[in-house]
Amino acid sequence: MTGPVIGFLLEWEGQRSGGVWISGDTVWYRALHPLAGRVGVAFVHLGAARFKSLPFLRYSMNAGDAVKAARTLRPQTLLLIHFEGWSHFSEDRAAAEKTFDAAGIATRWLPRGARSTVPV
Repeated sequence: MTGPVIGFLLEWEGQRSGGVWISGDTVWYRALHPLAGRVGVAFVHLGAARFKSLPFLRYSMNAGDAVKAARTLRPQTLLLIHFEGWSHFSEDRAAAEKTFDAAGIATRWLPRGARSTVPV
């Protein structure tokens, strides 16, 4: 209904810790399985974005999707982004933190405008 999903795996010659995966505005999908073991750093867009015109569709991952992605991809560093500041987000950071805590998955949260250094 919304077109193809989007996401990017950046790989380059000489990388030491695996590629950099940027989820983009997408939800969990099985096509991520071939990336297992190839991701060192994962930037995962959260927020469970929805629009009033199509309330049954999500346009970005919720925390449950991100847990599945983390368990599948097994990144060394999981960076959660894109979870605040937009009215069409239906899951906030507090709710997502509970899901990750319950799953026992360590995360790093990057609020808007924050800078961070990641190993690549």
